[in-house]
Order: sequence, then C-alpha cells, then structure tokens
Amino acid sequence: MKSNLAVIWRQSVGSFMQSIRSALMIGLVLAISSPAVAGGLAGANNDIAAGNYDKAFFKLQPLAKNGDTDAQFTIGVLYERGLGTEQNFVSAAEWYKKAADAGDARAQYNLALFYNKGSGVSADIHTALDLFRKSAEQGLPEAQFQLGIMYQEGRATLQDFVQAVKWFQRAADRGNAFAQLNLGLYYSRGLGVSQDEVYAVKWYRKAADQGVALAEFNLGQQYTSGKGLPKDDVQAVAWFARAAAQGLSVAQNELGRRYESGTGIAKDDEKAVELYRKAAEQGLAMSEANLALHYFSGQGVTKDDVLALSWLKKAADQGLAQAQAELGLRYITGVDIPKDNEQAEVWLRKASDQGLAMAQYNLGLMYFQGDGLAKDEVKAKELWQKASAQDYVDATRALAEADAKNSARK
Repeated sequence: MKSNLAVIWRQSVGSFMQSIRSALMIGLVLAISSPAVAGGLAGANNDIAAGNYDKAFFKLQPLAKNGDTDAQFTIGVLYERGLGTEQNFVSAAEWYKKAADAGDARAQYNLALFYNKGSGVSADIHTALDLFRKSAEQGLPEAQFQLGIMYQEGRATLQDFVQAVKWFQRAADRGNAFAQLNLGLYYSRGLGVSQDEVYAVKWYRKAADQGVALAEFNLGQQYTSGKGLPKDDVQAVAWFARAAAQGLSVAQNELGRRYESGTGIAKDDEKAVELYRKAAEQGLAMSEANLALHYFSGQGVTKDDVLALSWLKKAADQGLAQAQAELGLRYITGVDIPKDNEQAEVWLRKASDQGLAMAQYNLGLMYFQGDGLAKDEVKAKELWQKASAQDYVDATRALAEADAKNSARK
C-alpha cells in the first residue's frame, strides 16, 4: 500500500514553518544588539532573556518611534506573540511594515507570512511574494525556502521548478533543513534538475542529520531500494525507526511492516501491531488496514473481528482501494464477518473504479456467476479485460476459459 508522500510533505512543511518562524523571531529578538545601541536596546534584550517582556516593550517604544529597525521588528514580534502587551496582529503588521520598508529582512519575511495567510492585513499573495523575494535576496534562508515554495506551487507567479530549485539550493546551502529535504525530493524525481539519486541521498542525509523526520524516512527508502547508495535493510530500519520515533505515521507503518516480515530486523508481530496502531490513530489508511488484518488473524494481538472490521472500514472509507477490496472479499466469503453480497458489490465496485485489478477480477466473478448480482457475462468480461491488461493472471485465465466455453457451445 503506497502513501501520498507529496501530501505528507506539504503538511510537514506547514507545521515546520510555524515552529521555524517562532524560533526565528525569538532567536533574532535575543540577538539584536550592537555597539551603537548598547543602551536601551541591550537592556530590552536582557529583559526579554529574563522573560520581562513588559519592561522590554516599554524600553523599545522610544527606539522604535525614532526609526530603529531592530526595535520596530522586535515590537512587531511582541505584538504578534502577545508578550508584554496584548496580542494584536494589526499592530504587529504595522511595526513589521515600518522595519520592512527600511529594508529589514526579518521584518520582510514575517510580514510576508502575514500577507500570505491574512493575519493583521488583508491576504495578498502578490505582496507576500514580493516581500519573500526582498528578504530572500538579502540572504534570509527561511525566506529563500518560502520563495522556492511559491515557485513550486505557482502562487502569485508561474510554476517554475527551476526557480524553485534555485531558491531551495540557496536556503539549503545556508543550512535550512526543509530546503535540503526538498532538494533531495527534486533530485530524486528530476524536477528542475537532472535526476540524480546520489545527490538526492546527499541532501536527504543533511536534512536527516538535522532531525527532519520525512528526510529520515526518505533516506530509509533509499537504503531499501538501493538508489544512490548500496541497498542495506539494516540501515533502512535504523532510519525508519528514527522517523517513527518522531511520530511520522508513514515511518511507523513501514517499520511495522519490517517487524511483521522480519526484514532488516528480528520478526516481532507485537511490535508490528504497536506501530500500526500508532500510525492508525493518526488516521493513516494503510496502517488502519494493516491493523485490521492483524485483528482478523490474531497475529501479535488477541483476535477481535469487531475491531478488525471497524479498522478496515475506516481505511476503506478513506478511499484505500486495497482496504475496499479486502472488505468486499470478506463480505463475499463471509470470512470473519457476516456474508453480505450487497456490501461486497459496493466495496468491490469502489476499488474497481480506482483501477485495482484484484477488485475488477472479483467483481467480474460476481457478474459471471450471478452471485449477488444479475448474471451478466458481458460486464464480467469487460472487468476481466481491465484486470488482464494489468497482467492479473486470474483475470487472463478467466477470459480464456469463458471464451473456450463460448466456442464449445457454438
């Protein structure tokens, strides 16, 4: 069962940008001192370090009003986070704008984020793009990364993977972990650059070394496939385990599969179930289905057909074709659940409509045999032909046998 890594990746980027933004803002607030402003600004910094935000807010006011961009930026941060004053996104945006207009890259970046999602200002992705660009051109890696995302997604500009790579590269060279991850993805898929699995591994490793869970997972996948480095199941498991420990559901599922099969690690069905459960509780359809199969079989867990059916339906309801087909087959056969031809047809059709050959073959059997459906050899053969085109051997055999019987009747 495959996962949509693109979706998972964008979700990770979203949560990452929230955390990196907070880290960026606080980090810069604590760093804004210079010999020229060692008085009030240094004192404000000391107050912030001590958690005395109200005192810092008071000390920064006259500096900011006199045009000090560090003070303006910091007041914007305090307003945004509600530190030393009531949270006020409009006021935060106003102070960010003052500093941004004076060329402060940090303020340009934070203000771009405001315009990007409409915090304190009306959402305007064109203004966001312009501000991200100004900040990126001054070398702020977070802005360079975001500018790459804008080009990647074609937001306020034409989609351009070459430009996306350009800005990801600049951010990656400055140590931005998610830019490093994205570069790995781009090299692996040949987006905006020539496909190069060795370079993909290089950038995945840099991001993984900074603790990016998806990079750890992708590095595990590279060790599994042997692309860009020697195949090594033990190393693959090690990287999957690191990503799983951070709560990445696809890594938990993959590590569960390794424990289930004993690939690269000692076989342990109880561990597999534990990992499938963790991922299933996050809503990963693959793991919901895998957990269901363990409850049906009683491997690594006490057999429980009610729980098994519940988890399998959750996976099927999410549109996982394999789960839909499994559910349909169990309704046909009555294995572990009550036989129900009507439900069998519903779920096999859903999986068949997604192009799953096994479902097409079994739905074809229902039509051919008139089992729960009106007998219809034409529909049966149409479904078998679709499955046969995917090299599904049982469908190819069924077609040949049906044709042989028809020839014998003539």
